[in-house]
Amino acid sequence: MRILICITIFLFQISYVHAQTKIISEDSTIQKLMRQKNVDKSLKYPDIWFRQGEKYYYGQEETLDYERAYQYWQEAAEKNNYAPAQYGLGLTRLYGRGVSKNYKEALIWFSKAAAQNYEPAFYRLGALYYEGLGMEKRDPKQARNWFHRAALKGDLDATYALGLIYYNGDGMEKDYVNAFRLWLRCAENNNADAQFNIGTLYENKKGVELDIEKAKEWYVKAAEQGHEGAIEALEALGY
Repeated sequence: MRILICITIFLFQISYVHAQTKIISEDSTIQKLMRQKNVDKSLKYPDIWFRQGEKYYYGQEETLDYERAYQYWQEAAEKNNYAPAQYGLGLTRLYGRGVSKNYKEALIWFSKAAAQNYEPAFYRLGALYYEGLGMEKRDPKQARNWFHRAALKGDLDATYALGLIYYNGDGMEKDYVNAFRLWLRCAENNNADAQFNIGTLYENKKGVELDIEKAKEWYVKAAEQGHEGAIEALEALGY
């Protein structure tokens, strides 16, 4: 009986889903503003400074420069309470890009962005609480709350993580039915780990009726994406 479940939480993945809004080049506008006297850049144009920081953070137009990205985002975040820039500062602190790595600071900035309902910050907060980074000890309940909020907005990484919490009974009673429901959503969106997990649930009658054929179907989907666990599962089933 196979009960191996993929347990990865994608805290450190660099994904446009969690990190990027559309980048618009504002070089000419910014240079013009810089030349103007008596213009408070940070108060009047936080979105422009945020976008400029994005350009440097993601290396658009061969301009990768984490330190400059941090400086632009800091201007918009600290003086304007601008949520996207606060999220950006959380990223720089999380990865140590352009500034020293500091999980506590990352937690602070993601929290500020989330307080303004900035959705990408929801997943990041959930992952920090899940891992216990930037705090004295991990907090599964807070992690579940933030993953739930992110999942309601369609965040599939958060949906997967929430399924993991339900499956393991992390800070709560185990709930295989909800784990299956959440992972199925991810599996149907081509998440190989979720496909493997769904196969495992079918094979082991957890949260769903025993169905070896359906288990094989999901293992095949995951194996086609190179998932080693799924390949081994199929071999064990004589496929």
